[in-house]
Amino acid sequence: MAAKKRLDGSQLDATTLRRYFFGADGRHKLTYAEFSAFVGDLQREALKAEFLEYSRGLQRISQSDFAAMMLRYTDLDEAEQRVYFERLEAKLSLDEDVAFEDVELFLRLLNNLDDFSYAFRLIEPPATRKDFARAAKVSLRGAELSPRVIDVVFAMFDAAGDDRISYDEFFVVVRNRLHRQVRRSLAKRSGLEAFKQCVRDDLKRKS
Repeated sequence: MAAKKRLDGSQLDATTLRRYFFGADGRHKLTYAEFSAFVGDLQREALKAEFLEYSRGLQRISQSDFAAMMLRYTDLDEAEQRVYFERLEAKLSLDEDVAFEDVELFLRLLNNLDDFSYAFRLIEPPATRKDFARAAKVSLRGAELSPRVIDVVFAMFDAAGDDRISYDEFFVVVRNRLHRQVRRSLAKRSGLEAFKQCVRDDLKRKS
């Protein structure tokens, strides 16, 4: 009997990807909905891992930890970040909890930042909490941000102290976070390798 050929790492990865997306016989047609769901799960797993760094295994984090997550991947140095934390401490008397689902929804908003930016620009500046919440709701197709999340955003980005925020300061910081997070992820591991690992992990959970 002929010996089975041993697959090297690259062959094994390719086989795993093909099976996952196209079935064992390679005939399954991958739909947009299936691929979109996979990417959504991928993003959720990455966010969950980041969230757990702050929550220490719990399902909630403090508002100050949520603020730290927002600033984590920015180019702001320690002194610049301290300005935002000082605003937060001065304006929020209680450091209340924020649930994972609330953080996830906010990050979903940032992942659709162009839509949110457009909706936000329709508001006469500077924006009130009601304006901000309404623009977010439009961008999130009816989903509403948690009041505690909005409290953190306004505490951090209301530089004038008038309970309003400007377009420039908020969007400069969050765009910087998104762009730098992508750069750090690519520097850490190629996108293809990360993608392969996520597929392998998902297959293990389903086996």
